[in-house]
Amino acid sequence: MPGLQETTCPLCGTRIFDLNLADGEGLLCYNCYRQRAARGKAGTVQEG
Repeated sequence: MPGLQETTCPLCGTRIFDLNLADGEGLLCYNCYRQRAARGKAGTVQEG
């Protein structure tokens, strides 16, 4: 099993570990990931 590679979050520059997940997932730090997810939910309007 290969070791973890250290990289930086492309949005804020925080050092993170690259988890080698598919589709580039895991390349954001936790804070940036949560902010992006919150913006995505805020932009989604559900009518019912």
